[in-house]
Amino acid sequence: MRKLLKNAAVALYKIMNLIFPVKNDTVVISSALGRSYAGNPKAIYETLVEKGYDRERLNIIWFYDSVMHDIPGRHKQVRFRSIKYLYYMSVAG
Repeated sequence: MRKLLKNAAVALYKIMNLIFPVKNDTVVISSALGRSYAGNPKAIYETLVEKGYDRERLNIIWFYDSVMHDIPGRHKQVRFRSIKYLYYMSVAG
């Protein structure tokens, strides 16, 4: 059953790649498969926030696994392995 769901998710992702155009202003970020707000992804994101890209230029999407993280700046949090996750993965530039 798990393999069937994984194959369905991959097929849906491929379809989304064909349907939705790439958005160069959308950035997706994840640390430890959505389990934390740490490491290099955190440092890159905080640099983007310092420069004001989160407000002016970029639509930043953070993926989380089970618990949303307390993240500064303007961003959107999307649950890892959800339909929205597949959507943002397919459109992110």
